[in-house]
Amino acid sequence: MNAMSLERVKLEQVGEYLRGSCKSLGDAIEALELGDRIDESKLETDLLEVETELCTHCGWWHEVSELEYSEQAGGGLCEQCCEELDVEFT
Repeated sequence: MNAMSLERVKLEQVGEYLRGSCKSLGDAIEALELGDRIDESKLETDLLEVETELCTHCGWWHEVSELEYSEQAGGGLCEQCCEELDVEFT
C-alpha cells in the first residue's frame, strides 16, 4: 500500500502544530489523528510547502525563513545554532 500524501490544509495544521517545538512527526501524526499510512520522510519534505523545517542541529521546528542553510550541517540552522556553531546568520 502506498503512503498517503496530505492535503494542503492538513499540512498547514501539521506545520502549525510543530513550529516552535521539538515534537516529532509521529507526535503530530498522532495528535492530529492523521492515520498510520503517513510516510514521515515524505511528510518532512512536504512541510517545506507550508514553510516548516527542522533545524538540523537542535531539532526544533521553524519557519523556513528563520533558518540559515549550512552545507556543513547538511541543512538549515536556526539563529541560536548558527551562533553556537559559529556559522554566519544572514
